[in-house]
Amino acid sequence: MKKILVICHIDKNKFDGQQSKTNDVISSFEKRGYEIEILNYGHKNILSLFFVSLKQIKKHNNVLLLPGGRKALFFYTFLSRIFKNKNFYYLAVGGWVVDLIQNKKYERKLSPLKRFRCVVLQNKHAIDVFNSYGFENLLYIPTFSSKEQITPKEFEESLAAFDKSKQYRFCFFARVEESKGVFEACNVIKRLARDNYDVKLDIYGQIQKKDMDSKLSGYLDENIKYLGVIHENVIGVLSSYYCMLFPTYYKGEGMAHSIIESFMAGLPVITTDWKYNSELVKENETGFLVNLDQLEDNLYNKTLFAIKNKKLIRSLRTNCFSFSRKFNSDEVLKPFIDLVDRFKI
Repeated sequence: MKKILVICHIDKNKFDGQQSKTNDVISSFEKRGYEIEILNYGHKNILSLFFVSLKQIKKHNNVLLLPGGRKALFFYTFLSRIFKNKNFYYLAVGGWVVDLIQNKKYERKLSPLKRFRCVVLQNKHAIDVFNSYGFENLLYIPTFSSKEQITPKEFEESLAAFDKSKQYRFCFFARVEESKGVFEACNVIKRLARDNYDVKLDIYGQIQKKDMDSKLSGYLDENIKYLGVIHENVIGVLSSYYCMLFPTYYKGEGMAHSIIESFMAGLPVITTDWKYNSELVKENETGFLVNLDQLEDNLYNKTLFAIKNKKLIRSLRTNCFSFSRKFNSDEVLKPFIDLVDRFKI
C-alpha cells in the first residue's frame, strides 16, 4: 500500500480556498491508491505539536506539507532538517509564499525547501521568483478543483435562460471580507440601481470575522442579498447568474477557486488586475480586468459595459465553459502524484 502523511489544518467549519484545495489534493491521492494519514496541526500547543509531528513523520517516508500560513510552514521546514532521509513535498496554496521568499526576513527560513523532493507552485510568476532564488526542485501545477462542470445540456439550458432574462443578476462568490472587494461590489450595484438598471447582487461565502456581519448588513437591501455558503450544487447555482463580481485586493490572493468554479458554470468574471488574476481571466475572453486605481469607478464602468453588451457576455460564457475543462483536479495533479510515486517506498 502506498502511504503519505499530509500535514494540514482541516477545519470543518471553514469554507475557503485553502480548505477546498486541501480536500481536493487528498481526494486525488486516494483515487490513486494512497493510504492517507492526516496530521491536523490546528488547535495544538507548540510542545504537543512538536512531539506529535516527530512521531508521525518518523512513521512515513513521504510527507506532504499543505500549510495555510507562514508559522506552520516555518515550523515544518525546520522539522524537515531532522529527517533528511524522508521525502518531503510542499504544495503552495495562495500567493502568500511568493511574498515570503522575497522578504529577506524570511528567506533563510524557507531555504530548507530547496532540499525537498518537490515544491509545487500554481502560477508561472511564482516559478520565476523561486527560480531566481536558486530553487531547482520546482513543479508548475496550475490551479484545480474537484468539482464537476455543469453538463453540456445544463450549459445549453443556462444559455437559454440567459437569453430570456431581462434582469442582470450578479453574484459575489468568495470569503466575505473587506479585502475581497465585497463592499465595492455592493456599492456598484447600488449605483446601477440608482441609474435605473434592473440589477441584483447575491453574495455567497463564509463570514469569518466577527465584525463583518454588522458591516455587511448595512449594505443589504432589496437588490443585494447575503445567501450564506453554497453547500450543494455550487456550479449549478453559479450558472444562473450574468457575471461574477470579484474585485479582490486581498494580499494573499492566489489562483482563486472562486474564479475557476465560476468558469465551470460558464460564468464570466469581472475581477481586479491583482496578483495572478490575469493568468485566469482574459480580457474580453473569459471576463474583464479592473484597474485597482479608482477601483469602484472602474468596476462600475466594466459592469455597465457588461450590461450593455449582452451578446459579448453570451460568447464569454461559452469561452469560460470550454476553458474550465483544464482545471480537473485529478488531471492537473497527475504529474505531481506521478513524481511522488517514484519515491513511494
